[in-house]
Amino acid sequence: FCLIILSFNIGVWWKALLRTSKDAQVESFYNMVASNPEPRFTTPGWTESHELFVKETQSRLTSGKADMDLLFLGDSITEAWRGTDKSHHCFADRCEGVPKVWRENFGHLEALAFGIGGDRTEHLLWRVEHGELLSLNPKVIVLLIGTNNLAWASKLSDASLLNAEAGAVKGIQAVVQAIQTHAPNSILVVMSILPRGDRSWDLPSESPERWIHYTQPSKFTPSINRVNSDIQTWIAQQDQEDSLRYLDCTRSLLTKDGGSIQEEFMSDGLHPSAAGYKAMLQYCLWVELEKLGIQKML
Repeated sequence: FCLIILSFNIGVWWKALLRTSKDAQVESFYNMVASNPEPRFTTPGWTESHELFVKETQSRLTSGKADMDLLFLGDSITEAWRGTDKSHHCFADRCEGVPKVWRENFGHLEALAFGIGGDRTEHLLWRVEHGELLSLNPKVIVLLIGTNNLAWASKLSDASLLNAEAGAVKGIQAVVQAIQTHAPNSILVVMSILPRGDRSWDLPSESPERWIHYTQPSKFTPSINRVNSDIQTWIAQQDQEDSLRYLDCTRSLLTKDGGSIQEEFMSDGLHPSAAGYKAMLQYCLWVELEKLGIQKML
Protein backbone atom coordinates (compact mmCIF):
# COMPACT_ATOMS: atom_id res chain seq x y z
CA PHE A 1 0.00 0.00 0.00
CA CYS A 2 2.83 2.38 0.90
CA LEU A 3 4.51 1.61 -2.40
CA ILE A 4 1.29 2.49 -4.23
CA ILE A 5 1.06 5.83 -2.39
CA LEU A 6 4.73 6.53 -3.06
CA SER A 7 4.33 5.64 -6.73
CA PHE A 8 1.27 7.88 -7.00
CA ASN A 9 3.08 10.83 -5.39
CA ILE A 10 6.09 10.40 -7.67
CA GLY A 11 3.75 10.31 -10.67
CA VAL A 12 2.03 13.52 -9.58
CA TRP A 13 5.37 15.19 -8.89
CA TRP A 14 6.79 14.08 -12.26
CA LYS A 15 3.75 15.33 -14.20
CA ALA A 16 3.95 18.67 -12.37
CA LEU A 17 7.65 18.92 -13.22
CA LEU A 18 7.00 18.17 -16.88
CA ARG A 19 4.16 20.68 -16.95
CA THR A 20 6.35 23.36 -15.36
CA SER A 21 9.15 22.59 -17.81
CA LYS A 22 6.72 22.68 -20.74
CA ASP A 23 5.26 26.00 -19.56
CA ALA A 24 8.76 27.45 -19.33
CA GLN A 25 9.52 26.24 -22.85
CA VAL A 26 6.25 27.68 -24.15
CA GLU A 27 6.95 31.02 -22.47
CA SER A 28 10.44 31.11 -23.96
CA PHE A 29 8.97 30.24 -27.38
CA TYR A 30 6.38 33.04 -27.26
CA ASN A 31 8.92 35.57 -26.04
CA MET A 32 11.30 34.67 -28.86
CA VAL A 33 8.78 34.44 -31.70
CA ALA A 34 6.75 37.58 -30.97
CA SER A 35 9.68 39.97 -31.42
CA ASN A 36 11.30 38.30 -34.44
CA PRO A 37 10.08 39.19 -37.95
CA GLU A 38 8.06 36.37 -39.49
CA PRO A 39 6.02 36.37 -42.72
CA ARG A 40 2.83 34.36 -43.34
CA PHE A 41 3.44 33.28 -46.91
CA THR A 42 1.31 30.13 -46.53
CA THR A 43 -1.77 32.06 -45.35
CA PRO A 44 -4.14 32.71 -48.30
CA GLY A 45 -4.34 36.41 -49.10
CA TRP A 46 -1.52 37.47 -46.78
CA THR A 47 1.19 37.95 -49.40
CA GLU A 48 -1.35 39.58 -51.71
CA SER A 49 -2.24 42.09 -49.00
CA HIS A 50 1.37 42.88 -48.12
CA GLU A 51 2.32 43.37 -51.77
CA LEU A 52 -0.67 45.67 -52.25
CA PHE A 53 0.47 47.85 -49.35
CA VAL A 54 4.01 47.99 -50.72
CA LYS A 55 2.63 49.06 -54.12
CA GLU A 56 0.52 51.77 -52.49
CA THR A 57 3.60 53.03 -50.66
CA GLN A 58 5.72 52.96 -53.83
CA SER A 59 2.99 54.76 -55.75
CA ARG A 60 2.99 57.60 -53.23
CA LEU A 61 6.75 57.86 -53.39
CA THR A 62 6.93 57.95 -57.19
CA SER A 63 4.19 60.59 -57.34
CA GLY A 64 5.93 62.78 -54.77
CA LYS A 65 3.37 62.13 -52.03
CA ALA A 66 5.61 60.68 -49.33
CA ASP A 67 4.29 63.29 -46.91
CA MET A 68 0.84 62.30 -45.67
CA ASP A 69 -1.45 62.91 -42.73
CA LEU A 70 -2.25 59.54 -41.25
CA LEU A 71 -1.28 55.87 -41.45
CA PHE A 72 -2.92 53.03 -39.51
CA LEU A 73 -0.92 49.81 -38.98
CA GLY A 74 -2.20 46.58 -37.49
CA ASP A 75 -4.27 43.42 -37.92
CA SER A 76 -7.91 42.76 -38.90
CA ILE A 77 -9.17 45.63 -36.76
CA THR A 78 -7.09 47.95 -38.93
CA GLU A 79 -7.84 46.11 -42.18
CA ALA A 80 -11.58 46.50 -41.60
CA TRP A 81 -11.18 50.18 -42.50
CA ARG A 82 -10.60 48.89 -46.05
CA GLY A 83 -13.65 46.60 -45.92
CA THR A 84 -11.56 43.47 -46.43
CA ASP A 85 -10.07 40.47 -44.63
CA LYS A 86 -6.68 39.50 -46.13
CA SER A 87 -7.71 41.36 -49.30
CA HIS A 88 -10.97 39.39 -49.57
CA HIS A 89 -14.54 40.04 -48.48
CA CYS A 90 -15.00 40.17 -44.72
CA PHE A 91 -16.49 37.07 -43.10
CA ALA A 92 -20.11 37.44 -41.94
CA ASP A 93 -20.23 41.08 -43.08
CA ARG A 94 -18.36 42.23 -39.97
CA CYS A 95 -16.84 45.09 -42.01
CA GLU A 96 -20.22 46.33 -43.17
CA GLY A 97 -20.36 50.12 -43.02
CA VAL A 98 -16.77 50.49 -41.77
CA PRO A 99 -15.30 51.90 -45.02
CA LYS A 100 -18.10 54.48 -44.99
CA VAL A 101 -17.02 55.54 -41.49
CA TRP A 102 -13.46 55.81 -42.84
CA ARG A 103 -14.53 58.03 -45.74
CA GLU A 104 -16.64 60.25 -43.47
CA ASN A 105 -13.78 60.75 -41.02
CA PHE A 106 -10.61 60.53 -43.10
CA GLY A 107 -11.73 61.09 -46.69
CA HIS A 108 -10.46 64.67 -46.62
CA LEU A 109 -7.02 63.55 -45.46
CA GLU A 110 -4.03 61.83 -47.03
CA ALA A 111 -4.63 58.62 -45.07
CA LEU A 112 -4.03 54.88 -45.47
CA ALA A 113 -4.76 51.73 -43.46
CA PHE A 114 -2.33 48.80 -43.69
CA GLY A 115 -3.78 45.89 -41.73
CA ILE A 116 -3.93 42.12 -42.32
CA GLY A 117 -6.38 39.85 -40.53
CA GLY A 118 -4.79 37.43 -38.06
CA ASP A 119 -1.44 39.19 -37.86
CA ARG A 120 0.54 38.98 -34.67
CA THR A 121 3.39 41.30 -33.69
CA GLU A 122 6.02 39.23 -35.51
CA HIS A 123 4.06 39.42 -38.77
CA LEU A 124 3.60 43.19 -38.65
CA LEU A 125 7.27 43.54 -37.73
CA TRP A 126 8.19 41.65 -40.91
CA ARG A 127 5.88 43.85 -42.97
CA VAL A 128 7.36 47.05 -41.59
CA GLU A 129 10.85 45.81 -42.37
CA HIS A 130 9.93 44.72 -45.90
CA GLY A 131 8.68 47.78 -47.67
CA GLU A 132 5.33 48.92 -46.28
CA LEU A 133 6.82 52.11 -44.90
CA LEU A 134 9.92 52.64 -47.09
CA SER A 135 10.33 56.44 -47.12
CA LEU A 136 6.75 57.36 -46.25
CA ASN A 137 6.50 60.34 -43.95
CA PRO A 138 3.09 60.27 -42.20
CA LYS A 139 2.45 63.03 -39.71
CA VAL A 140 0.82 60.48 -37.39
CA ILE A 141 0.99 56.68 -37.35
CA VAL A 142 -1.62 54.76 -35.31
CA LEU A 143 -0.53 51.28 -34.23
CA LEU A 144 -2.91 48.59 -32.97
CA ILE A 145 -1.45 45.08 -32.62
CA GLY A 146 -1.13 42.28 -30.07
CA THR A 147 -4.58 40.75 -29.58
CA ASN A 148 -3.77 37.82 -31.88
CA ASN A 149 -0.65 36.98 -29.87
CA LEU A 150 -2.90 36.33 -26.90
CA ALA A 151 -5.63 34.60 -28.88
CA TRP A 152 -3.16 32.26 -30.60
CA ALA A 153 -1.77 31.19 -27.24
CA SER A 154 -5.18 30.85 -25.58
CA LYS A 155 -6.21 28.17 -28.08
CA LEU A 156 -3.55 25.92 -26.54
CA SER A 157 -4.31 26.45 -22.86
CA ASP A 158 -4.92 29.10 -20.19
CA ALA A 159 -1.29 28.65 -19.09
CA SER A 160 -0.15 29.43 -22.63
CA LEU A 161 -2.21 32.64 -22.54
CA LEU A 162 -0.32 33.74 -19.43
CA ASN A 163 2.99 32.73 -20.98
CA ALA A 164 2.28 34.82 -24.07
CA GLU A 165 1.95 38.11 -22.20
CA ALA A 166 5.67 38.92 -21.97
CA GLY A 167 6.11 37.97 -25.61
CA ALA A 168 3.28 40.29 -26.67
CA VAL A 169 4.90 43.16 -24.79
CA LYS A 170 8.29 42.49 -26.38
CA GLY A 171 6.64 42.15 -29.77
CA ILE A 172 4.84 45.49 -29.51
CA GLN A 173 8.05 47.13 -28.35
CA ALA A 174 9.90 45.67 -31.35
CA VAL A 175 7.24 46.96 -33.76
CA VAL A 176 7.39 50.43 -32.17
CA GLN A 177 11.17 50.53 -32.54
CA ALA A 178 10.99 49.35 -36.18
CA ILE A 179 8.40 52.00 -37.05
CA GLN A 180 10.50 54.70 -35.43
CA THR A 181 13.51 53.53 -37.47
CA HIS A 182 11.62 53.62 -40.77
CA ALA A 183 9.51 56.73 -40.05
CA PRO A 184 11.63 58.79 -37.66
CA ASN A 185 9.71 62.03 -38.21
CA SER A 186 6.26 60.60 -37.49
CA ILE A 187 4.32 60.84 -34.27
CA LEU A 188 3.50 57.27 -33.24
CA VAL A 189 0.29 56.61 -31.29
CA VAL A 190 0.25 53.12 -29.76
CA MET A 191 -3.31 52.04 -29.04
CA SER A 192 -4.13 49.66 -26.21
CA ILE A 193 -5.21 46.13 -27.08
CA LEU A 194 -9.00 46.36 -27.23
CA PRO A 195 -11.29 44.30 -24.98
CA ARG A 196 -12.30 40.80 -26.08
CA GLY A 197 -15.27 38.69 -25.13
CA ASP A 198 -15.19 34.95 -24.49
CA ARG A 199 -16.02 33.07 -27.70
CA SER A 200 -16.43 29.36 -28.33
CA TRP A 201 -13.99 29.40 -31.26
CA ASP A 202 -11.23 30.82 -29.05
CA LEU A 203 -11.32 27.66 -26.91
CA PRO A 204 -8.81 24.81 -27.35
CA SER A 205 -11.52 22.53 -28.78
CA GLU A 206 -14.13 23.77 -31.24
CA SER A 207 -17.64 23.96 -29.86
CA PRO A 208 -20.39 22.52 -32.08
CA GLU A 209 -22.32 25.77 -31.71
CA ARG A 210 -20.67 29.16 -31.65
CA TRP A 211 -21.40 31.47 -28.75
CA ILE A 212 -20.15 34.82 -27.49
CA HIS A 213 -20.10 36.17 -23.94
CA TYR A 214 -19.76 39.95 -23.79
CA THR A 215 -19.39 40.10 -20.00
CA GLN A 216 -16.18 41.66 -18.70
CA PRO A 217 -13.79 40.54 -17.43
CA SER A 218 -13.39 37.72 -19.94
CA LYS A 219 -10.61 35.14 -19.77
CA PHE A 220 -8.54 37.55 -21.89
CA THR A 221 -9.05 40.64 -19.74
CA PRO A 222 -6.29 40.06 -17.13
CA SER A 223 -3.71 39.37 -19.85
CA ILE A 224 -4.87 42.33 -21.95
CA ASN A 225 -4.71 44.62 -18.93
CA ARG A 226 -1.21 43.48 -17.98
CA VAL A 227 0.13 43.87 -21.53
CA ASN A 228 -1.49 47.30 -21.86
CA SER A 229 -0.13 48.40 -18.50
CA ASP A 230 3.40 47.24 -19.36
CA ILE A 231 3.31 49.03 -22.72
CA GLN A 232 1.95 52.22 -21.16
CA THR A 233 4.73 52.16 -18.55
CA TRP A 234 7.39 51.42 -21.16
CA ILE A 235 6.23 54.29 -23.40
CA ALA A 236 6.29 56.69 -20.45
CA GLN A 237 9.85 55.57 -19.67
CA GLN A 238 10.97 56.43 -23.21
CA ASP A 239 10.36 60.12 -22.42
CA GLN A 240 9.34 60.85 -26.02
CA GLU A 241 5.98 62.53 -25.45
CA ASP A 242 6.35 64.64 -28.60
CA SER A 243 6.76 61.58 -30.84
CA LEU A 244 5.52 58.50 -28.96
CA ARG A 245 2.17 58.31 -27.21
CA TYR A 246 -0.09 55.69 -25.64
CA LEU A 247 -3.86 55.73 -26.19
CA ASP A 248 -6.39 53.54 -24.36
CA CYS A 249 -9.79 53.38 -26.09
CA THR A 250 -11.15 50.50 -23.98
CA ARG A 251 -13.89 52.47 -22.25
CA SER A 252 -15.41 53.67 -25.51
CA LEU A 253 -16.49 50.09 -26.31
CA LEU A 254 -17.85 49.07 -22.91
CA THR A 255 -21.07 49.75 -21.02
CA LYS A 256 -20.98 52.67 -18.59
CA ASP A 257 -20.26 50.38 -15.64
CA GLY A 258 -17.51 48.59 -17.58
CA GLY A 259 -19.17 45.25 -16.94
CA SER A 260 -19.73 44.29 -20.55
CA ILE A 261 -18.74 44.96 -24.14
CA GLN A 262 -21.55 46.83 -25.86
CA GLU A 263 -22.87 44.21 -28.28
CA GLU A 264 -23.74 46.76 -30.96
CA PHE A 265 -20.12 47.98 -30.87
CA MET A 266 -18.48 44.52 -31.09
CA SER A 267 -21.03 42.00 -32.28
CA ASP A 268 -18.49 39.15 -32.52
CA GLY A 269 -16.80 40.07 -29.25
CA LEU A 270 -13.58 41.09 -30.98
CA HIS A 271 -13.94 43.33 -34.04
CA PRO A 272 -15.59 46.73 -33.73
CA SER A 273 -18.66 47.23 -35.88
CA ALA A 274 -19.23 50.45 -37.82
CA ALA A 275 -20.94 51.77 -34.66
CA GLY A 276 -17.92 50.64 -32.61
CA TYR A 277 -15.48 52.51 -34.84
CA LYS A 278 -17.67 55.60 -34.58
CA ALA A 279 -17.63 55.33 -30.78
CA MET A 280 -13.85 54.92 -30.67
CA LEU A 281 -13.42 57.92 -32.95
CA GLN A 282 -15.87 60.16 -31.13
CA TYR A 283 -14.83 59.42 -27.56
CA CYS A 284 -11.16 58.54 -27.93
CA LEU A 285 -9.24 58.61 -31.20
CA TRP A 286 -10.32 61.98 -32.59
CA VAL A 287 -9.63 63.59 -29.20
CA GLU A 288 -6.02 62.43 -29.52
CA LEU A 289 -5.62 63.14 -33.24
CA GLU A 290 -6.80 66.73 -32.88
CA LYS A 291 -4.21 67.24 -30.13
CA LEU A 292 -1.61 66.15 -32.69
CA GLY A 293 -2.81 68.54 -35.39
CA ILE A 294 -4.96 66.17 -37.47
CA GLN A 295 -8.16 68.08 -38.13
CA LYS A 296 -11.67 66.77 -38.65
CA MET A 297 -13.53 67.64 -41.82
CA LEU A 298 -15.32 70.95 -41.41
